[in-house]
Amino acid sequence: MFLLSICHCERSEAIHLLANNSWIASSQAPRNDEFSDYQNFKPLKMVFLPDTHVSFKDEDGWILYKESFVIFQDVIKSIKIIPDLDFVVFGGDLTDNDDNALSDLPLFLDSIEDISFKYFAILGDRDADLKNGYTKHDFCAEFRRNGFDNPELTYWVQQPAENTLLIGLDTSVENKFEGKLPSEEILWLDNTLKANPDKFIMIVMHHPAFQATISDKTVWKKFILQNSDEFLNVINKYPQVKLVLSGHHHNYAVKNIAGKLFISLPSVVTYPNSYKILKIYPDRVEVENKDISFKQIIKKAKNILVKTSYARKFNIEKPQKVLKFQEGDKISKTRVFYFVP
Repeated sequence: MFLLSICHCERSEAIHLLANNSWIASSQAPRNDEFSDYQNFKPLKMVFLPDTHVSFKDEDGWILYKESFVIFQDVIKSIKIIPDLDFVVFGGDLTDNDDNALSDLPLFLDSIEDISFKYFAILGDRDADLKNGYTKHDFCAEFRRNGFDNPELTYWVQQPAENTLLIGLDTSVENKFEGKLPSEEILWLDNTLKANPDKFIMIVMHHPAFQATISDKTVWKKFILQNSDEFLNVINKYPQVKLVLSGHHHNYAVKNIAGKLFISLPSVVTYPNSYKILKIYPDRVEVENKDISFKQIIKKAKNILVKTSYARKFNIEKPQKVLKFQEGDKISKTRVFYFVP
């Protein structure tokens, strides 16, 4: 789960963009007067929650299927008490879709029926793992008022606040674990960005478009968006794209690519069973970690993870090293990121 707070203003420069179109993560604070024009703007808060994998399987792998629904209920309960929350994005793999017919989705929807905030959803690989007679549009139809207002598309654009766009991409490929953006969706994205030069733009997508470790180039290649270069070539033309949020890998990682902040968020049903609270100001991003409420479940997830093939692929001799990767490296753990010219 990912909580984002953006200092919002009437000008498109709500987030400071450097003259060379790059953001630098630094522990050095800028001059006090440098961002004085933006001190009184009200933040915009959102939650990005990927990979909840709600399931009723009587088994556990690196994903805690048995505990998934209890964890999900706990997380929703915690979201409800976040003050001044504007909206939530469920970031794909909402359920594990056990029967490949979306039969567990109604219970997911019932669990969030009484929330008071706006929410959106995007597709993940599990949501698109479907048997004959079902399509991705069946999933989208359940969220017609929550992003998918165009029945012909499986991706969307919304304006959650003035001068702000939220773009939800569909990186899923039916019945595939891997993700890819089709050419027509890339063209749509290009045209959407071109038409909105003065907006602060956030993109949410299930599959990450960056490599967080050398393993993402080899044994973990399937976790990364297959045509990430095409995606990056498009968004790098538009400096107004500031943030790209993703899941799928179940890890926490932060990377700056061509002046854009990419954040991969962990799953609450896989170690480290946590979410992040981020507050974004014109001069900095402040990051705070939040674990789920159940310490024994976290301990169980940790013990299971180091015994998986996922961990052995990361380091066959010392699979426990995967724990640090899941938690995030030293850069990702930095509490404050400054955008320093």
